[in-house]
Amino acid sequence: MKYFKYTAFALAISCYATSSIASVVSKTKSGAAVGAKAVVLNKAELPTIPHMSQPKITIDDKASKLNRLEAWCDLKGDERHLINDEYRVYGFVTKKASLKENIKDLVKAFYPKNQGFIDKTQPHSVVSEVCVLGRSRKEVIQRIIEPYRFKKDSIIFGNFKNDIAVMFYRNDDEMSSFLRVR
Repeated sequence: MKYFKYTAFALAISCYATSSIASVVSKTKSGAAVGAKAVVLNKAELPTIPHMSQPKITIDDKASKLNRLEAWCDLKGDERHLINDEYRVYGFVTKKASLKENIKDLVKAFYPKNQGFIDKTQPHSVVSEVCVLGRSRKEVIQRIIEPYRFKKDSIIFGNFKNDIAVMFYRNDDEMSSFLRVR
């Protein structure tokens, strides 16, 4: 009789446990938090269910993106300027024209809110297409205007407070006083 009691008790516990597990599974199947395709227990395709498959991992490899930006001159296509504030990489491609035209195009690209451009330099010619990269907009501009001089005076580029860009020679007293150039 004791054996019968223990067997009946064990059978009752197993039936209760099985029914409670079944109710949990059925609640999971019909729950609002789980999509209709998320839980399929009776199918053999369990590994192909979207939530069970391996997630697609994308790695933001900053070093390789920076390398691509620094190789922009080779890969640029028809673009004439590069502005990437996140990686602090800027670039511009000069064309065969006057220095004034190239700097005017650069100012339009780098400073879209610019109010105008004043050029107080002699006509200088840019004789070839040159790609220039730098860590700031000003560095790119400086690298472009650096080779040009007039009577040993270098060219200076600056902006007035009202967003007007200006290009002039170092010995220009008027512009130097406005922009405090030494």
